[in-house]
Amino acid sequence: KSQDGGLEFYQGSTGHERKVRVEYPSGIVKHFEGSSGEESMVRVEFPDGHALYYEGRSGKERKVRAEFANGSVDVFDGEKGKERLVKRTFADVPEHVRAAFGSSEFFYY
Repeated sequence: KSQDGGLEFYQGSTGHERKVRVEYPSGIVKHFEGSSGEESMVRVEFPDGHALYYEGRSGKERKVRAEFANGSVDVFDGEKGKERLVKRTFADVPEHVRAAFGSSEFFYY
């Protein structure tokens, strides 16, 4: 178990194991990539079907994307802790709204 109560999963040969996943009692699952001791979080899945995606070295991961169960997607820019929403794509935009705006994508500056 991890310090925060999650059940940790590892892959690799003895002495070279790397963390690949942590599952929490709440249903949240965190996924990791990288070599042993340098694993970085790349995705967090939530029980309601949405997921957050991250990029960056271990400890410096920044949120780059959020995908929602309804198909909507948010895109973020900025360093860890200062990410800002730069684009939102709605999956469930009514056709008359899409026609008025010309798209289901909205950009934030």
